[in-house]
Amino acid sequence: MRGFLPPSPSNQPEAAFFWRKAAEHELWLPRCEECSRFHFYPRGHCPHCHAKAIEWKAVCGLGTLYSFVIVERAPVAQFGQAVPYAPCLVDLDEGVRMASHIDVGGGTLDNLNIGARLKVAFTKTRNGMTIPSFKAA
Repeated sequence: MRGFLPPSPSNQPEAAFFWRKAAEHELWLPRCEECSRFHFYPRGHCPHCHAKAIEWKAVCGLGTLYSFVIVERAPVAQFGQAVPYAPCLVDLDEGVRMASHIDVGGGTLDNLNIGARLKVAFTKTRNGMTIPSFKAA
């Protein structure tokens, strides 16, 4: 893997705190003050009980690999130097499923398995923004 530089996500107002903490290499998630459940992606209300009382909590960043795919052919020219890379879904220990990608740190994608334990890492995007990624725990 040659160093995957993902595109930058859009920065919505509800997610500003999330991205600020990611830039500090910390993973924080929104949590409903009414039903006490975490959720992801950040939004102005709880998707479980629809309450608007949301607080932010630091989380451990550990989870289980739910799904992944290894992309070996660049879908667009900007990804040409990045292949192969592995977008994934991770079930965090806090009960939310998060879309991300696997950071193998110059290693190989050959040993990925559904159910593998992962921990959060952080990756710079093409424009310098920091986003959560995951690597073997």
